[in-house]
Amino acid sequence: MSFLELNAINKRFGHFTALKEINLAIESGEFICFLGPSGCGKTTLLRIIAGLEEQTSGKIFQKGQEISKLPPAKRDYGIVFQSYALFPNLSVSDNIAYGLVNQKKQKETIEQKINALLHLIGLPDSGKKYPSQLSGGQQQRVALARALATSPNLLLLDEPLSALDATVRIHLREELCRLQKQLGITTIMVTHDQEEALAIADRVVIMNHGVIEQVGTPLEVYHHPANPFVADFVGKINQLDALSEGDHYYRCGDEIIHAPNVPSHPKGEKVRLYLRPEDRKVEFNHNDSAKRFTGIIKDIEFLGGTCLAELEVPAFAKQSIRLQFSLNQVYDLGIELDKPLPFAFRPERINVFAA
Repeated sequence: MSFLELNAINKRFGHFTALKEINLAIESGEFICFLGPSGCGKTTLLRIIAGLEEQTSGKIFQKGQEISKLPPAKRDYGIVFQSYALFPNLSVSDNIAYGLVNQKKQKETIEQKINALLHLIGLPDSGKKYPSQLSGGQQQRVALARALATSPNLLLLDEPLSALDATVRIHLREELCRLQKQLGITTIMVTHDQEEALAIADRVVIMNHGVIEQVGTPLEVYHHPANPFVADFVGKINQLDALSEGDHYYRCGDEIIHAPNVPSHPKGEKVRLYLRPEDRKVEFNHNDSAKRFTGIIKDIEFLGGTCLAELEVPAFAKQSIRLQFSLNQVYDLGIELDKPLPFAFRPERINVFAA
């Protein structure tokens, strides 16, 4: 029995279908990320799990008990919103204690819980401060502590890091991941930031237009996308138009490319090859049998420790591809504009879908 089960969840707003036949099982202690573009239905699904929105049809089970019609107060979860939603007139301690006070816990129990949570989030001396005296990252930590105060078995996070600047966001997501593992609490987070989802999730739920496109580990959705949408949405990728020659071979312009690890397409079918910028070889030895191509470097995009070089490949009917290099490789290989560069693909990493 899974910790949380969503069975055929549908949600319509008038004639608009926000969610269509959502089926998902989440195990106890998992960190799940709902990932997708704006308007794909991920926040609506989270709100349905929380009871803040009612599904049009379908059922929700938590630890075997149906909670589909239960009000939010009767469901076992803590929630953190993008906007923090802290009470500005209450101190940090009082914000954290809010749910415990409503549960009529004893004063001593509440104080012990507050102190433990303040230490857990790294703000042991901030109990008497007010939200306005804290940074955005500190406020989000307090919001997290408030959500954890009642010891829920499920933690819901609605884009909790999106309002923070990049440096704070990276630091806080690492802290969030550490806390989740330490507490062992089942967690569902909504995000549109793919890097964030890939960095912290046990499994990623890729959503688009109200449906689930793929569910898998970060490595699975990155290396083995289920369809062109997932391939294009998750990470950087090249797309090359080609024609199937049958038996896992594909003609791209004047060249034949082998993709042995994907289902073969019928001969003559128009397809599209999907290749990650890092899945290439540019350094060869005498025994290397990899098929080589040559491209002309037309653009170099500096990304800090890495660079993306755009190559026009005449043999691919002048289609362009982008290859990724470390900054050291850029210097060592002498990568420069308008310079030819020999390269090879890693055939086992190529994905192929019908065009």
